[in-house]
Amino acid sequence: MGKHDHALESYEHLLELNAANFETYYKLIECNKVDLPEDKVQLARHTLSEEDMSKVHKILDSYQQAFPRVNAPTRIGLKLFKGDMFKTALQKHLRPLLVKGAPSVMTDLKELYHDQEKVAHI
Repeated sequence: MGKHDHALESYEHLLELNAANFETYYKLIECNKVDLPEDKVQLARHTLSEEDMSKVHKILDSYQQAFPRVNAPTRIGLKLFKGDMFKTALQKHLRPLLVKGAPSVMTDLKELYHDQEKVAHI
């Protein structure tokens, strides 16, 4: 087992303990050779290549399926995805909240408001 495999296994074990920890997802993404900014506050302003977005989508989707009651993978996707991938993630995130009538939906997305393309989709 290589260093990479050991790190991946360790972070996946941490997810089993706390599937809502954003930092663990970031580390798992980085273990899969996707560069993220050091300052995670800047994530929403970070632009991934199409290839990296596709990798991140697969990673987050697999963990969303493994932990369906946790919204951290979806939230991270909203920060990182652009274009059609963002629209799909947004619909997946918003639909259940709107059906439920969650009053804080728009406030919940406030961190995305700096990106005019995302605001137009919202």
